[in-house]
Amino acid sequence: MEDNKNNVGKKKSFFERPAFWIVLFVVIIICLAFKMSEDYEKNTILGSALAGNLDNIQNTEAKTNIINSKNKNTNNAKPSSSNNTVEQKTNQNNSTSKQTPTEQTITKNNSTTNQNNKQQDNNNQTENKVTTQSNTQNNNEEKKQPTAQTQKEDTSSTVTLGEKNALSKAKSYLSIMAFSKNGLKEQLKYDGFTDKESSYAINQCGADWKEQSLKKAKEYLRVMAFSKKGLKDQLEYDKFTSDEATYGSNNCGANWNEQAAKKAKSYIDIMSFSKSKLIEQLEYDGFSSSEAEYGAKSVGY
Repeated sequence: MEDNKNNVGKKKSFFERPAFWIVLFVVIIICLAFKMSEDYEKNTILGSALAGNLDNIQNTEAKTNIINSKNKNTNNAKPSSSNNTVEQKTNQNNSTSKQTPTEQTITKNNSTTNQNNKQQDNNNQTENKVTTQSNTQNNNEEKKQPTAQTQKEDTSSTVTLGEKNALSKAKSYLSIMAFSKNGLKEQLKYDGFTDKESSYAINQCGADWKEQSLKKAKEYLRVMAFSKKGLKDQLEYDKFTSDEATYGSNNCGANWNEQAAKKAKSYIDIMSFSKSKLIEQLEYDGFSSSEAEYGAKSVGY
């Protein structure tokens, strides 16, 4: 037992063993190496950044020297781009304190002139836009307005078969006898055409309704005697307007005394009349007193 205790007492502690110090030394070496590698990387990155900034600074200085040389050669020239304008303004601001009052005045005058030129250019552009818009509107209006030929083609394309036939029928009627406008329309409707078809026909047949009234007046005078008033009333009965009937009776070329004589003879041929009754009948037919007297005298009274 005592030998064992002595042996235990004689055992060295962990920190007194060589293996502990060897391990500790290795760990310290590894930590130092790791730290040195990190510092090396940081220095490399910092060096690259510094080198890049140095290149940028050198490039900026070179560009600045080139711009300054261009500005010296083109002091009186107008700026051709927005970048030159900014650089010139910067140079002007930097040299404002060095300019004399006369140079400052010249600079202000040049600036005012440039502003006026820009304003004039803007005005010219605005006028050109207005002119272009007005021309465009005029062209659009011209396109919208159809020509007379186009209107006729559109009208003919919308004509129905019934309207064509009504027009043909109206022209055939007018070729054989005279009609008033309303009289012809009623005749077409009697023939079975609709109101729309009849209206189309009388509007497109090309008839002069005053001439139709005159033609109708002459037709009546060829078959029987009329007074001027009686003929006008008959034309109005045939649906001629008052103006059309007046035109027909005034221009038919009738001799109203001769018409009174023909009328008196027609009455005497069918019945007996006294002179006064014959004159009274002629006046009832629209003849004047002198025309009725002429008619009665022409048959023997």
